[in-house]
Amino acid sequence: MKKKHFKIFTYLRVFEVMVVYVMVNHFCGSYFIECAKREDANHSWLSRVPSPQPEQYRTNSSEPLTRDTVYTHAFHWSSIVVSHAGYGWVVSNSPAEKAYNCFVFLIGLFAYSILFGSITSLVAELCSSDPKFTFENSYWYVKDFIDKKQLGSIFMEKINDYFDYLLRSSKGIYDENILKELPPSLMSDIQFYRYSEVLRMLISLKIKMGALMSLWQNQSSGFWKSKFIWWGTLLLTQEKKGMIYWSFLMEKCVLSILKVKRQ
Repeated sequence: MKKKHFKIFTYLRVFEVMVVYVMVNHFCGSYFIECAKREDANHSWLSRVPSPQPEQYRTNSSEPLTRDTVYTHAFHWSSIVVSHAGYGWVVSNSPAEKAYNCFVFLIGLFAYSILFGSITSLVAELCSSDPKFTFENSYWYVKDFIDKKQLGSIFMEKINDYFDYLLRSSKGIYDENILKELPPSLMSDIQFYRYSEVLRMLISLKIKMGALMSLWQNQSSGFWKSKFIWWGTLLLTQEKKGMIYWSFLMEKCVLSILKVKRQ
């Protein structure tokens, strides 16, 4: 998935969470109004709501409240209770309203943690700088450029080969992160299997595999293990310059296994 498509999908998820939060407040506030209608107006939460006046201030007037004003106060109460803000002068008055207030408060514990926890994770995803997305963006940018310029499939094949090479050579860290989740013994076995061909090249140094394994199993010779690997790499590179890449792989494999063995 392209990063721009991923961001659009994340924005939609954020919008979905906000809509759910608004709907929760809407239903809770609407039922809070129904609770007030079942009670005497003087004994419900409506008795604590001041009436709006034309002079842009509020008093405890006996004038009837408008529907918009009642809904605004109910939605305000629901937002405070669900989000546990802890402030506001619209409070429950009758026993039924207080019981409903406790119910909404308990439900809000889960609703608030789920909704706003989701927003936190989504924002973290939007702000993350994953190198995998950078790699994919570079590929799709080049591909779109080739398509727009109509340069032909020959160049695209070469570009695909180049990006495949980059993925194999520079993105191996993801394989290492996956292996870190495995137990040390299993990880060492997998590493040994992956680099078995490299380890077989030690025959060119006239060193038997049994001697190498005995060095790995010796827990007290970590310093000499590293020295042995360094000298083996030096001899191998001097013997044949084309073997430098394999020598580095050999050193990486052996050092990783030695690290696991020391643990």
